[in-house]
Amino acid sequence: MIVLPGNRFAVADKYRVEVYDLTDYQSAFKCWEHEVENEVVAVFPGPNRDQIGVLESNGKITLHNIKESE
Repeated sequence: MIVLPGNRFAVADKYRVEVYDLTDYQSAFKCWEHEVENEVVAVFPGPNRDQIGVLESNGKITLHNIKESE
């Protein structure tokens, strides 16, 4: 789990990354998710507020824009 800017945090399992929003501090809701082909090794904040980086087991690093779902 990693804390992100904007009252968000990210969790990852083997092949999925999910970002949750804690704006109201009483309940978290999933605002973004992404599946990868290789196992997730690390998740980190991107250079911009609405970006997240994912490091996969094959060494591939990707940046993703987080957009809240409507």
